[in-house]
Amino acid sequence: AEQAKEAGHEIMIHTPMEPKVDASLAPDTLKTDMSKEEIENAFLQMLQKFEAIEVKGINNHMGSKFTEDKERLGYIIDILKLQNMFFLDSKTTSLSKGKELALDKEVDFASRDIFLDNENNYDYIFSQLLKAEKIAFNKGYAIAICHPKSNTYPALKDWIETLKDKEIKLVHVSQIVQKINQ
Repeated sequence: AEQAKEAGHEIMIHTPMEPKVDASLAPDTLKTDMSKEEIENAFLQMLQKFEAIEVKGINNHMGSKFTEDKERLGYIIDILKLQNMFFLDSKTTSLSKGKELALDKEVDFASRDIFLDNENNYDYIFSQLLKAEKIAFNKGYAIAICHPKSNTYPALKDWIETLKDKEIKLVHVSQIVQKINQ
């Protein structure tokens, strides 16, 4: 994260949250059976790991069950407000309470438009990038989420080479969040 920050990248925390499906979870996953105190303490510990780096916001890793739980997600949104951070909803469920809570609590918010690499296939990822372009031209921006999979970087690298003549500008998520929340 420090090297990424030094290279001019924006730092976000990909926050592990409980999914609806049975999955192998990280030890620090935020879960719906946790108390308010447990959730707050666990999340604050995650933030402390990046204390020396200016973290702009978070998004949920998995999290379909957690982001549907208005009360528990609300604890996270409250902390984000205190920390002046945004919430990017990965939209792992259409029933997420992220937008509602962020609006109610006046926390900057955005949601992803497209997942790039649900399939670890170069052609699929490249086609998702082309879909992201269309979304950007229609909305004025697009937020695409991807993972460090073996075909993601090559597809991104090749796609970026095509941008010279497309009038597409890559920006930090916080710039989109600011535009949305003005």
